[in-house]
Amino acid sequence: MKNLTKYILLVSIMFSITVSAQEMKTAYFMQNSTLGHYMNPAFAPTQSYVGIPALSFMSINLESNVGFENFIFDLGNDKYGTFLHPNVTLNQFLDKLPDMSSTSFDGSNTILNTGFYINDDAFITVDLGVKYQTEMGNPKSLFEFLKDGLGNSSRTYDMSNMHFNINAYTELALGYSMKIHSVEGLRVGAKMKFLVGLADLNINIKEMNASMDENQWEITQTTEGYLTSGIALEYDDDNKISGLNTDNVTPNGFGIAFDLGAEYRFHLDNFMDNITLSASICDLGFLNYSAEDSKSLNALNKTFTYDGFGEIDFDDVDFDDQTEEIKDDLMDLFHFDQNTPTENIKSHLARKIYIGAKYHFMDEKMNVGILYHNRVGKYINKNEIMLSWAYQPTNWFGLGITSTLLSNGQGLGWMFNFTPRRGLNFFMGSDYMAYKISKQGIPLSKSSTNFFFGLSIPLGEIHNIRL
Repeated sequence: MKNLTKYILLVSIMFSITVSAQEMKTAYFMQNSTLGHYMNPAFAPTQSYVGIPALSFMSINLESNVGFENFIFDLGNDKYGTFLHPNVTLNQFLDKLPDMSSTSFDGSNTILNTGFYINDDAFITVDLGVKYQTEMGNPKSLFEFLKDGLGNSSRTYDMSNMHFNINAYTELALGYSMKIHSVEGLRVGAKMKFLVGLADLNINIKEMNASMDENQWEITQTTEGYLTSGIALEYDDDNKISGLNTDNVTPNGFGIAFDLGAEYRFHLDNFMDNITLSASICDLGFLNYSAEDSKSLNALNKTFTYDGFGEIDFDDVDFDDQTEEIKDDLMDLFHFDQNTPTENIKSHLARKIYIGAKYHFMDEKMNVGILYHNRVGKYINKNEIMLSWAYQPTNWFGLGITSTLLSNGQGLGWMFNFTPRRGLNFFMGSDYMAYKISKQGIPLSKSSTNFFFGLSIPLGEIHNIRL
């Protein structure tokens, strides 16, 4: 966990991280997928199933409007350097950056899950898993200060509106889906989620300005934030923040959330009968952390001096060493007062909306669809549209291909779904494909990438899920 935490901090120099758990939108229109109910609790597969413990569903998701290519430059003669290298000009660096650098990283691991029919029309799901989510944002002015500030003492730099949030929690979800016979073609579903918080850190730097005072930078900072007992700031011998400690992650908060969804197929005795509409809203809820087990992280117009970066060997091609030095100096920019909050901390989940439409043809074996997805996080919101083609040539195999628009993850997605009536159900796929990836697994260019897979055992008879 320390290595993961260290890496997140290193990447925060360059990236801002947002998280959306269990992203597997390519499965949304797959006809016999066990994943549909994660996005719309009304969805049900054709068969009951039980997941393989710890392998029933795993996913990891990274989204970014920047990549390593924004911060690592070709210096010629097969040499590369960071944006701080003197051969990289300020304009050359800043021209490649957006106003707010934004990246997302999250993951989930479903420990136990099952779904089963209690009659031909009603389907129940039970899921137990762990999720972790992160959001971070860095303004362009921060990188301008890091690159230009040490050589330009006449300016004042406004680096306000930085933010960072990371949280992890355990979720027990109970779902119910059923056909509504009084309305032909309608199926509805709901899911209740019991949440146990593991760790939560939130830092919102509302204002941060840097101006030169004699031979040192004077930093003025206003910050609001908190951390729970599952996570702690680490300090060095000089009482400066050096990183995060997540070795003592324990249950320390509780909450609840809900998913609501529906799907409807037309019955008009014309071509409209091949159209199915669906909509859902997910993760309506929050976690509550006790004030006694938490710390507030505040700074109101706090002023301190900053010496700037130490000596960095720019001829050293070991980027791990360089980023470690940069990270250490960057952490000196953040100073907080830790106190006991006056009230309990309420941390809301990132709310998600899905609205879809699909058209069936080839005797229900093939469909094309369009899906709108909206996510509202603590700091970062996301809107995207996905176009989908899905083919189920036989009961035991399905294929999906998607293209995502209006997001950082523009590109192709795919999914294979093997669903034999007896034996082992195996699926794997990705909503976004990153075509250029560093050895650390980070997209080299503006991109998004994710991957999901899982194993389950099908049970019982096949049900007719046609509305």
